[in-house]
Amino acid sequence: MEWASGRRGRDAELQAGDALRAWALMSVVCFHITAGVLLLTTGTYDFEGGYGKVAGSLILGMQTTVFIFFALSAFLLSRPFIRAVLEDRPLPSFRRYGRHRVGRIVPAFWVAILVIIVAYGRQGSSGSEILALLGFAQVYHHGHVAALIDHAWSLDVEALFYLVLPLVAWASARAIRRWRRGGTVAVAGIVLLAVAGILLEQAGLDPVTPVTQSPLGGLRSFLPGILLAVLAVRHPGPEAWLRLPRWTSGALLVAGVFLLWAAPHWAPTGDSERVFVGTLSGGCIFAAVVIRQFRGGGVWLPFRGPLVAWVGDRSYSIFLVHGVVYWAVHDIGDGQPIWRRLAISLAVAIPAIFAAAEVLHRLVEKPAMDYSRRPRPGDRRVALAGAVPGAAAPAVLAPAPAFAGVPEAATAWPPVPPR
Repeated sequence: MEWASGRRGRDAELQAGDALRAWALMSVVCFHITAGVLLLTTGTYDFEGGYGKVAGSLILGMQTTVFIFFALSAFLLSRPFIRAVLEDRPLPSFRRYGRHRVGRIVPAFWVAILVIIVAYGRQGSSGSEILALLGFAQVYHHGHVAALIDHAWSLDVEALFYLVLPLVAWASARAIRRWRRGGTVAVAGIVLLAVAGILLEQAGLDPVTPVTQSPLGGLRSFLPGILLAVLAVRHPGPEAWLRLPRWTSGALLVAGVFLLWAAPHWAPTGDSERVFVGTLSGGCIFAAVVIRQFRGGGVWLPFRGPLVAWVGDRSYSIFLVHGVVYWAVHDIGDGQPIWRRLAISLAVAIPAIFAAAEVLHRLVEKPAMDYSRRPRPGDRRVALAGAVPGAAAPAVLAPAPAFAGVPEAATAWPPVPPR
C-alpha cells in the first residue's frame, strides 16, 4: 500500500497500512489458535492458568487488535467524504462507493460461507439464520453454522458503518452549507450518533451475542479514525504535525500496546467497557502510525518487508478462512503438553491458512475487486486540487483497502464441533 516516493499529506496513502493490518490480523489469528489449543487441552478458557500469568495476559490482549481495523477503516473510507465536505466540493459518488464496498467484501465472504456449508453442512441452522449470516446480520439471528465463522461479527459492525458513512457525510455537508455554525452541528450529530449507538447497543441482539459485538455500539470505535482523517484533511502538509514533540508517535504506540494488554484486566470479555478500552488502544496505535508519517518520519522496521506486505494484501481472505482451516487440523498435537501442542498447531495451521487464503484471494477476492473498480458509464469523477495531469489518481479517492475484521471475544472461539 505504499505510495509514490515524495508524496505526503493529502495526496498520500498510508505507508504502513498493509503492514499494520498484517500485524493486527496475525495477532488475532494466533489468539484464536492459542484459544483453541487451550480449550481442547484443558477444557477451559483460563489463559493465565493454561499458559502462565504473563504469557496468558499477553495472549488475551492479542484479541483487542480488532479495534485497530475499525480505526484504519474509518480513516481510509471517511477521508474522501471529509475532504469534499470541508472543501465545499461534490461528495464522492455514492453509487461507486457502494459498488466498491459490495465488491470488496461480499463475494469472498459468500464463497467462504458456501465452502463451510458444503464441508460441514448447515449444522441444523434454519434458512433464515443462513440468510442472516449472508446478510451481515448474524449478531441478530445467530445459527449453529455461523459458529464456524463466528468472527465475522466484526463484518456486521463494518457493514453498518459502510451504510452510515455516506448518510452522515451528506447530512454534514448540508449542515455546513446551510448554517454558519454548521460545522459544530455536524460534529454534534456525529457524537450523538455514537452516543445513540451506545444506548441502543443491546437492542435486538441474539441472546448468544455479547454486547461487544453490537454494530450499533461499535460505531464509537470508528471515531478515532474519523478524527485523524479530519486532521489529515485540515493539515495536509507537515508544518502542523511537526509542532508535535518527536516522541509523540512512540508514546502513543506504547500507550496503545499497554491498553491492548490491559483491556482483558480492566474490562471483562463481552462487556461494553471493553469497547471503550479497545477503542482507545486501537486509536492510539493507529494515531502513532499516522502522526509518524505526517511528520515525515520513515516506516518503523517491523512494518517493512515483502512478507508483511503479502499478508496485509491478503488479510481479508486470511480472516475469512483461518477459523475453518484451523478446525480442519485441530487434532494435530493431541495428547502433547499445551506449549508443544501450540507450537505444532501454529507450524501446521499457519501455512495451511496462507495457502487457502491465496486461493480465495486469487480466484474470488481480487477478481471481484477489479470488477467493482472497473469504470462504469455515468461514474462521476472528482478532480483533486494539486493532482498532476496524467499521473495516477491519489489514493485518497481510490477504493479503500480491505477491512480485515476480526473477533475479540474469546467466548466465541473455537467453533463448535461439526455435527
